[in-house]
Amino acid sequence: MSLTIYKVIFKGKNETKEKNLTLTFKSLLHEDPIKIPAKYVLGLKKLSEINKNIVIIKNIDEITQFGKQISLISYNYYFILLFQLKNKKTGFLIGNTKKMGNILIGIWPFNREQSQISKEKIYEIIDNIINKAHEYSKICLIN
Repeated sequence: MSLTIYKVIFKGKNETKEKNLTLTFKSLLHEDPIKIPAKYVLGLKKLSEINKNIVIIKNIDEITQFGKQISLISYNYYFILLFQLKNKKTGFLIGNTKKMGNILIGIWPFNREQSQISKEKIYEIIDNIINKAHEYSKICLIN
């Protein structure tokens, strides 16, 4: 199986020496894409109003896909969900399409062998982020 990755370029801040900052996600190839219901994104937005460990920022500049199995799906916009639980950092790249809604398209760190993560496991992780946010040291939603 060939490796397909998404390179996310963030807008640099004036204080940083780097013009652009990047993060690379390993593509999750599924015949049946993992849909991320809008209630999860809305839940995180509501929680960010009362929980200081949840940060929502607008900072995605560009997303580029590399590899042999390039997706032909056109995404309207993207979300990145980054979180830290017990010193373990993880991230999900979520793309939005008009027909399918929000779908999980990548995972970070991309060297992790999780290309076949189940839909149930993803939902369990996101449910835990929303219902047990106090257990996470950091949660960040970037769009």
